[in-house]
Amino acid sequence: MVVDYIELGKRIKKIRKSKGITQEQLAENIGLSTQYISNLETAKSKGSLETIVKIANIFEVSVDELLCDSVKKSRDFQLNDITMEMRDCTNKEIKMILKVVKALKGGMRE
Repeated sequence: MVVDYIELGKRIKKIRKSKGITQEQLAENIGLSTQYISNLETAKSKGSLETIVKIANIFEVSVDELLCDSVKKSRDFQLNDITMEMRDCTNKEIKMILKVVKALKGGMRE
């Protein structure tokens, strides 16, 4: 298995920000430096399994959710991401996005 550390870092940052947690707070809660958290989010450092589990527990998410870009069976998490991205869209925007998705899906299957 290959872990996509870039996507893992992006996901950690996204979830951290959505929960209103600073890098400093996250670092303090797991006993690491703020610089390490920054490096983790930018894929300059690779988190150990223990670190990833600690972060998942602080965020109250599953490890699968953090690693969904590296796990083959992560469809539900990716669908949830799509839903989360669209929550603030207007009805008009949703209709336009749906048209794009249908066209993209059709093009990929040709």
